[in-house]
Amino acid sequence: MTFAEEIELLVDIVLGDPPTDNADILAGATALERDADEMEEACPADAKVARVQARRLRDFVATRQARMDGTPDPLLH
Repeated sequence: MTFAEEIELLVDIVLGDPPTDNADILAGATALERDADEMEEACPADAKVARVQARRLRDFVATRQARMDGTPDPLLH
């Protein structure tokens, strides 16, 4: 399994049974973005995957928060 596949699998697992606190998910997204910045020169493909997966986490949080607030899904508008 490649590093990129491991990142994708990790995010799939987190989103399959997400923590209750959105802050925990956002912390994971921030860590992925920081890791992507650090690996950009050495492995741009893995850095891109890390950023895409961080975006998935942030999108999940935005959608869940919108549902909790009773507002329209921000990803659909």
